[in-house]
Amino acid sequence: MTMLEWGALGELIGGIAIIVSLIYVALQIKQNTDTLKLSTIHNTAEDLADIYLVPAQNNELADIFFRGMQDINTLDAIERLRLYSYYHKFFRTMENVHYQFSHGALEPGQFKGITNQFVFLISLPGGLVYWQERRRWYNDDFQTYLDAELAAYDRQHEEIKFAGTVNI
Repeated sequence: MTMLEWGALGELIGGIAIIVSLIYVALQIKQNTDTLKLSTIHNTAEDLADIYLVPAQNNELADIFFRGMQDINTLDAIERLRLYSYYHKFFRTMENVHYQFSHGALEPGQFKGITNQFVFLISLPGGLVYWQERRRWYNDDFQTYLDAELAAYDRQHEEIKFAGTVNI
């Protein structure tokens, strides 16, 4: 073989090595993306579980939450502050869930299930009052999304009544 042929062979082997390296890097990036998605799903599930756990473990907060969902005006100033603090955590978590979904970190089916549960709870009178009073605290995309979800929920459930039980 001549030097020119050896050079061409070296270039061919180098090209193949680059292609193999790029395939390897692509596979690593995909695996990393999948791992990040799973981590996001896990963290979201934990955040939501923590939110539901608070009133489940605290009778006083459960009472405030239950009464506040029905009619926020039945709460005194301290109880209202406690409920609003709880709602703030709940809405911030949902805002994050919406952000993660809009950036591809959550699958549509997962997001829809979480959204259905969230919209049900905030469509109750206390949640609606909080949203009307505090919506400006959340980013514009989330406001638009949540307003549309609430409007769709209202259309599906002509009249939302709180029957004294909560299906959480």
